[in-house]
Amino acid sequence: MSAVRAAILRRWDAPTWSTFFEVPNSTGGAKSRTADAVAVCAWPSRGMEIHGVEVKAYRSDWIRELRQPEKSTAVQRYCDRWWVVAEREDVVAADEVPSTWGLLVLRGKKLVTLVDAPKLTAEPLTRGFVASILRAASARFVDKEVVTALVAEKLEEAVERRRDSNAAEVERLRRDHAELRELTEALARGIGVPLYDLTHGLGWPQKDPDSIGRAIRFVLDGGPAKYAGELAVLRSHAAGVLERVDEVLAALKR
Repeated sequence: MSAVRAAILRRWDAPTWSTFFEVPNSTGGAKSRTADAVAVCAWPSRGMEIHGVEVKAYRSDWIRELRQPEKSTAVQRYCDRWWVVAEREDVVAADEVPSTWGLLVLRGKKLVTLVDAPKLTAEPLTRGFVASILRAASARFVDKEVVTALVAEKLEEAVERRRDSNAAEVERLRRDHAELRELTEALARGIGVPLYDLTHGLGWPQKDPDSIGRAIRFVLDGGPAKYAGELAVLRSHAAGVLERVDEVLAALKR
């Protein structure tokens, strides 16, 4: 039952809805019939409807309900919609549902609509029915089964989200590693050294990865071409100096 109650709380969830369990039509000696759940909508935009719920776990329970459909009237009369919730597909058949009822079936953790509940003409609430809702409200906060089920569900969802997050992070790291290895292999091929030597700094005079990085940076910055030009200019200047020296030496000989 706790799984069904948790599903009911998910369908009629706060703050749009306030949902209560085991709500009778009145209190004291006037009580004659109890609904498994009553959900009260707090939003005017959604009509502030009241939905009543009967939960059926066994086929035999549903058959007994069909034999005395008038029993639900005690609480249904105050509701805008009335639902039967079946814990399994084989408990309630869609073509058996009375015309004033809707049918919801528990599938996993959710309630799935098989028959829409029609809009009913609800009677004004009596003091007795309001009192029964308030009494159910006080009991709602100490419903250990429902609280335990919801806490377990939230914990499972958190673990699943964490598992998905970890899996995504592992996949990202795997892709980064593959891309880095591909780049390193291409670099090793271009330099002409084995990948192991490149990644471990072996086979190089410096045996220092920083030296490899500086050499690559030198090439990327246009070092060879830049310094070749500067050396050409220097050579031209040197040639001029040598020519002047030759002239001076020749003059001295004369």
